[in-house]
Amino acid sequence: VIASWNRGAMLLFGYSAADIIGHPLTRLLPEAPLLLERIQQDRVIQNFETSAQTRQGKTIPVDLTHTLLVNDPTAGDLTSSLILRDITFRRERETIVEEERARIARDLHDGVAQVLYLLALKADMAAGQVDTHPTQVQLELKEIGRQSRQVIREIRRTIFALHPLEWSSEGFLSALKQFVTDFAAQLNWQASFSADDQYPVPERLQPTVFRLVQESLNNVAKHADADKVWITIRVSDQELVLSVRDNGCGFDSTSRSGGGLGLGQMQRRVAAVGGKFQIDSEPGTGTTVTAEISV
Repeated sequence: VIASWNRGAMLLFGYSAADIIGHPLTRLLPEAPLLLERIQQDRVIQNFETSAQTRQGKTIPVDLTHTLLVNDPTAGDLTSSLILRDITFRRERETIVEEERARIARDLHDGVAQVLYLLALKADMAAGQVDTHPTQVQLELKEIGRQSRQVIREIRRTIFALHPLEWSSEGFLSALKQFVTDFAAQLNWQASFSADDQYPVPERLQPTVFRLVQESLNNVAKHADADKVWITIRVSDQELVLSVRDNGCGFDSTSRSGGGLGLGQMQRRVAAVGGKFQIDSEPGTGTTVTAEISV
C-alpha cells in the first residue's frame, strides 16, 4: 500500500498524493508482488527495469531501486522505499541503435558485398581477355574503377553511421546539426540546416526527428544523385514541422515503386506519434520529405 508520495511521483504518474496514498502499489506496478517477494530476500533491488501504469492508462518503462526500510514479521510491518525513473527516452535511443545496426547489416549484405563479388568476376573475366580484346578490357577496367569508388563511398558512409549521435535533451538541435554537417562532408554535399530554437524539440519527439533526418539523408545518398540538401525544423507551441529537401534526380512520388526507398517506414514513424507525412517529388526536380507533428 502506498504511504508516501512526492512531487516527482506526481509528475511521472499524474496522481496527486491525495489520489494515490492508501492504494495498492499494483495500481502503478503490475509486478509489485514480485518486488515484494524479492525485497524480503535481497533487502535492496537496484536497476530493475519494468513497466508502470500512469493515471492516463499509459504504459511507460521505468528503472527502479527498491530498498527495505523496516521488516518486522512479528508485528506484520514491512516498509520499503521505491525510487523510479522514466527510461522511455533511453529505450528509444537503444531502439535507434538496434535499427541502425540492422540497416548497416542489410546495406553491407545487399549492397557492398554483392558489388564486390561482381567486381571480382569482372576482374577475372578481364584478365582472360587482355590479349584478345584489349579495348574491351580497358572499358571493363574503367567500370571496375568507377564501381570501386562507389563502394568506397558506401563503406565510408557505413563507418560514419557506426558513430552514435550523442545528445542531451537540451542540446539536441546542435547535435543534429553536427550530424547533418558530418554526413554531408562524407559525400561532398552542400548542406543547409535551419532550426528556430525559440521552442525546443520536445524530448519525446527527438528520436523520431533524428530517425526521419537520418533515413532521409540515407535515401538521398543511395538514390537521389544530389549534391545539395536543405533541412528545416520549425517548432511552435502547437506543432513541429520537419522538411528535408534535395536537388537530386527525383522520382514519381505517385508510383508505388517509391515505397522501396524506406518511405513507408518513415510514414509509419510519423503516424506512430500522431503526425502527417508527405513526399513531394517528380523526375528531375529533387525530393522534399515533410513531417508535421502536434506537440
